[in-house]
Amino acid sequence: MNRTAITICVVLITGLSSTVQSSPITPEMLRDLNSADFAAREKVTQQLLADETLSPDVITELYNAVKSPEARHRLLLVARHHLIRRGQVEEDQQPGAIGIMHQAVTSKQIPNIGHPAVRVVQTFPGFPAYARLKPGDLIVAVNHERFGRNVGIAQITNQFRDMIQQTASGERLTLHVYRDGHLLKPAIQIRLASLNALRDIYEPHTGDLQPQHRNRWLEFRKTLKNFREKKDPLTVKLPVTGSSDARKLPDAAVAEKPVPRVVPGAPNLEEQMRLMILKQRILQQHNEAEANKQLEKILRELEEDKADR
Repeated sequence: MNRTAITICVVLITGLSSTVQSSPITPEMLRDLNSADFAAREKVTQQLLADETLSPDVITELYNAVKSPEARHRLLLVARHHLIRRGQVEEDQQPGAIGIMHQAVTSKQIPNIGHPAVRVVQTFPGFPAYARLKPGDLIVAVNHERFGRNVGIAQITNQFRDMIQQTASGERLTLHVYRDGHLLKPAIQIRLASLNALRDIYEPHTGDLQPQHRNRWLEFRKTLKNFREKKDPLTVKLPVTGSSDARKLPDAAVAEKPVPRVVPGAPNLEEQMRLMILKQRILQQHNEAEANKQLEKILRELEEDKADR
């Protein structure tokens, strides 16, 4: 697989207003979160991620009501997304961006589609791409405009960046996306945010949360878990990002690393096997380096979960 620069962009769904009433918990939510059907669990998770009215109180009630560790993990992902999203300051009429780490793909690399595309490598919690797009998605057009047919990686990357950043934050654009070999219909509508939000919240090269935002999330998560045990009211300070001291965000690149024979950090053989199966699934869409990078993040989260117990 060719090494190509991976560029970070951001999209923002506007933060919740205190006057917006949160969606109530429904029996269908709990049924689907606890369902044995993976597709049902995925669908309700995406609905919760996309729900702009979802409040910490509703997330807490759901977290307390679900039965399985997997359902609670899904709700932690939802909680992190909305915590970061709600803490952002809206900045209209600034250079826009769309919430993904991406990789350009030429038409020769995807002959079944026949057009250049941008592959989604990672989406960032707190921004709409996290709720709308998935790793492996192929963006083939923006606002009905395709990339040049016979162009290289650099040209595709530059064209995509210009399409996004020339659209002002606060405005909407349309993404035409292939997922699992099929064109999604209808196309995905996304509202842009200021690029300053990404520069403030995420590390430029790794895509990790900046320390201050990571610490706020860990505080929120610990409070959420304690609430399940103690039934105490949930109180947490939401992070508010500013743009005055935002730093320049360079393109991030995938670092090639040796591939270990086993997954480091897994405490026993059973977890080793589960993580190796997960790695094989990731490898269907990414290279070895990206698969190992994602597994390292999963292992860090597992260690943090153990520390909180």
